[in-house]
Amino acid sequence: MFERLRANGQHALIIERGFLQPRREWASLAFDGLNRRGRYAGPADDGQRFARYFGHQLAPWQAHSSDRVLLIGQVPGDISLDGIDVAQWAADRAARLTALDKHVVYRPHPLKPTPCPPEAALSDCDLATELAAAGQVVTYSSTTGVESVLAGVPVVVEGPGSMAWPMASHAIEAPLVRPDRQAWCCDLAWKQWQHSELADGRAWEHVRHAVGL
Repeated sequence: MFERLRANGQHALIIERGFLQPRREWASLAFDGLNRRGRYAGPADDGQRFARYFGHQLAPWQAHSSDRVLLIGQVPGDISLDGIDVAQWAADRAARLTALDKHVVYRPHPLKPTPCPPEAALSDCDLATELAAAGQVVTYSSTTGVESVLAGVPVVVEGPGSMAWPMASHAIEAPLVRPDRQAWCCDLAWKQWQHSELADGRAWEHVRHAVGL
């Protein structure tokens, strides 16, 4: 669809849930693609928007190390999975992590749970509790990757369309990274909008510049 529109000189504005919690109270707006594959207008401040609405969510990078890995499931067939079988992906990653002497805890998507891999334990805690105990998080493209970065837990993200991609490692065998998050946080806050900002036109006045409108 996006390719056809571009060929005709047209654009599609994609409205989705926000990336930062509470996600249902915010909407992300991107032209011509989903999540990181979309086109966004840049931030309009030096971090004040993030600090005002989301700053309380940002925790320091965790200093402790742990062999506990939180492996994140997703809704099968979700477009952000790029066509992969998420159950097979999770089983493969759990086996590889176990071979690296990691204790794997699997957290399926609450709406459409997929089977827990044999090498993993099934999560029985809320996400905040799991993140506090984890030494790292592994996901393909779940928004949990964003929450992990905010919580200060190093994350492995394999899907290039994930908004957490710039803050993550991209293979479970690769070293974990803890980059500076200031610019990323500032930018992310300008990718999502409150309902009132949609209604009064403030959101459109900002995002339209992404495609020169």
